Amino acid sequence: LFSYGQTGSGKTHTMQGSGSGVMRGLIPRSIEQIGLHKKKLEQDGWEFVMNVSFLEIYNEVIRDLLRDAKNNENRHDIKVDSNGRRTVTNLTVKRIDPIDADCCDSLLSLA
Repeated sequence: LFSYGQTGSGKTHTMQGSGSGVMRGLIPRSIEQIGLHKKKLEQDGWEFVMNVSFLEIYNEVIRDLLRDAKNNENRHDIKVDSNGRRTVTNLTVKRIDPIDADCCDSLLSLA
């Protein structure tokens, strides 16, 4: 998911929301939908793993929002592979279970 806009325009609120129910943002709603789809796929014998990372780009500086406080000096670059796929280097990646709402909420509060 990607959000772009002027400072103070509501990007964080739109993405994360505030609270539960109708005040949830795009990220928790999307994770919930992925969790529902995961349940269906697992009933058909699929194995499903979800890894997430959160980043912020501000003034052309990339910031890892899941970084360990002791490890906040990593430099992040955007790389493009031979297939045109873009990745960001040195990002923290966390495995989550999209069905576990408490796990997802705690990850969002960390970010």
